[in-house]
Amino acid sequence: MLILLQLQQAAAKAAGAQPPEAIGTPGAGNNGAGAAEKLQMELDRMQVELETQRQENIRLTQEVQQHMKALEQAQNEIRNFDEERKRFQQQLENLVQEIEKREVNAIYIYIYIYIYI
Repeated sequence: MLILLQLQQAAAKAAGAQPPEAIGTPGAGNNGAGAAEKLQMELDRMQVELETQRQENIRLTQEVQQHMKALEQAQNEIRNFDEERKRFQQQLENLVQEIEKREVNAIYIYIYIYIYI
């Protein structure tokens, strides 16, 4: 939208460069040619600006894609870590249950020894 406005302003400047009284008089064609040259220079400048902006957009898009890949990799690592944590937690719970069973068995053995010995 900004570029369109700039183009319209450049066209208005170029049109304004030819005074109304010069229309139809000798030398008026030169004035029109000068305005056309100015307009062409302005269009060329805007094309360069557009190309620069396009290149910057491409660069920023690539940068965003790299960050998205890094984010996806980090999310995968978090998921893997969480799964590993859950497995470790389950192993820990299994060990606690095994220890509790052995403690109960040890208590029964102590009671048995105390009663019968």
